[in-house]
Amino acid sequence: MMRERAQAVGGQVEIRSAPGQGTRILVHIPRLDTAPGGDAATSGLTGLRLLLVDDHPLFLEGLRSLLTARGFTVVVMAHDGQAALEQTRALRPDVVVMDVNMPGDGGLEATCAIKAELPKIVMLTVAEDNAHLFEAIER
Repeated sequence: MMRERAQAVGGQVEIRSAPGQGTRILVHIPRLDTAPGGDAATSGLTGLRLLLVDDHPLFLEGLRSLLTARGFTVVVMAHDGQAALEQTRALRPDVVVMDVNMPGDGGLEATCAIKAELPKIVMLTVAEDNAHLFEAIER
């Protein structure tokens, strides 16, 4: 699986093993070309300033790592809707990536407030009920 993923981005996996010395797995992945004419999937999108919002720190950090590796700039991360609203006002990111379901001042309420000032919001959800997502879109 590691070999397939590395090859998908132009990389390779090397396995070095010797009796009594353990095993070493080396993954070589080329740097992404963020210059004009680079990767078609992110061409024109790299350099976007993002605000990431999710109440799960591990997911948030993983998403940040994935997006920065693709050339995006994560200007700040927030763990709830209130912090997202405050950071949006302070930093004016290009796009807010918002979790729909969060405790306290959740994603829906914050999305409504943020949309009035910054219309570019990407909603995230793992909920099986799409009602919340459609409610956010309708507002």
